[in-house]
Amino acid sequence: MTTKRMVHLVGSVPLETTEAVFDAVCGAVGDHLNRIPDGETGVRKGWIGFQRAMLEQHHAVMLNPAGRTVPIRDLQGGVSRENNLFVLNPDVPVDEIVFRPLGYVQPAVDSFAVFQAKQQSGQIPPDVRFQVSLPTPFATGLLYFHPDSQDAYIQLMKKALLEEMSEICDRIPHHSLAIQWDCCQEILLLEDYFPDDWVYDSNNLHPTLAELGNAVPTNVELGYHLCYGSPVDAPLVKQDDLGVAVNLANLIASGLKRPLNFMHIPISDPTASDAFFAPLTQLNLPSSSEIYLGLLHPKNPDNDAQRIQLAQKYLPQFGVATECGWGRKQPETVPHVLQVHQTAVSI
Repeated sequence: MTTKRMVHLVGSVPLETTEAVFDAVCGAVGDHLNRIPDGETGVRKGWIGFQRAMLEQHHAVMLNPAGRTVPIRDLQGGVSRENNLFVLNPDVPVDEIVFRPLGYVQPAVDSFAVFQAKQQSGQIPPDVRFQVSLPTPFATGLLYFHPDSQDAYIQLMKKALLEEMSEICDRIPHHSLAIQWDCCQEILLLEDYFPDDWVYDSNNLHPTLAELGNAVPTNVELGYHLCYGSPVDAPLVKQDDLGVAVNLANLIASGLKRPLNFMHIPISDPTASDAFFAPLTQLNLPSSSEIYLGLLHPKNPDNDAQRIQLAQKYLPQFGVATECGWGRKQPETVPHVLQVHQTAVSI
């Protein structure tokens, strides 16, 4: 008996409205989805970019007086931008700093209303859940803050994100909801992407990621998206193999006290060889967890079948996805990206 191959959508889709996202993905791969995100439309289309705008206006945040920046380098060494780093304002007591609202609750509630209507009309299958993707506190903490303030800021942002997540869970029925924590800066730190003199203790990563997961109510689905970034629709790091991602996935799972419903593991190298996939034999997730490999490369789809076959040597059952969201792609590419998924589920 052949198991139907499922599709995972990481989050962002470059269409104008939530309704357009639901229409497009359901029309193409609706019967291969367990969850559907709203496409992270509007101000969320740049992932955490709108969070930086919030921080720039926050009374407890200021630019690092020393003027330190961190370059965002691509695979060729080019710099797409320089991030000026923030610090917490020393004149504001830490216990008085609040970073809410973050702007995730109302879009989730509004998008779920559209989701629910389409589910009631039969366009979205009844057993599919509405997926809300949230950044971890390391996203803005490691990318935007100077090391002098990282520890304190990450704790404050963790509190804010947990409160935001809790409110989403209060306002959307648990049986219809899935929460995905997006883990990008964590992977970049583990891959030595950041400057050598700008080091956060990586041992702090997985306990916090597990804490975020354990805070999700058990009747809400929980998943993680591991990521190599895509600020210019291309990864920031070329993986040597899947070792780093597999190890982080294992560490997260080992700290969870509730079910892990799904894990997305990216393959950022479109030329990945047999040896690249070998660390999948070390993946140690619960047997009930769905595993999605981000091995679909719409810019280079001719080798998707080969990547799927190589991965199957080490992990017989998995769903497929792109390595990251599609938010940096042009809207007119969405039909092609969906066609790539349609082709992959038949392999």
